Amino acid sequence: FIYGKGKTHYYLFTDPECPSCKEFDKVMASFKESSTFHIYFTPLKTHINAPKMIQYIMSAKTANKKFRRLHDIASDKTDYKTAKISKKVKIQSKKMLKDHLALAHKMKVEFLPTLISSKGYVIPWENLKAID
Repeated sequence: FIYGKGKTHYYLFTDPECPSCKEFDKVMASFKESSTFHIYFTPLKTHINAPKMIQYIMSAKTANKKFRRLHDIASDKTDYKTAKISKKVKIQSKKMLKDHLALAHKMKVEFLPTLISSKGYVIPWENLKAID
């Protein structure tokens, strides 16, 4: 999904269960006005809760609500554990994850979170403020 409305575009590969990703997810809202994030989920196999988290995020109706759920998970809220997810969303999420993982492989994503500029440069997210 896409979050933000700025003219600078970034492609974010993230895992909602990843501790480092959570740190970025908590601050991403502060870049909402200056940046647009294209968010791709790339959960690690060892993060067994990530698929359920992603289904919960993607079941929201709008990008802002999806972001709110991503942010809530980063803030250790556990609403995803009891959320009722439709079969349709589960199927769509499974296909989406397959596509996102294939893209991450093609882009040679080696760590999470990975933030890529529209020019194809990998940017340490900690440096994002200096770039914006």
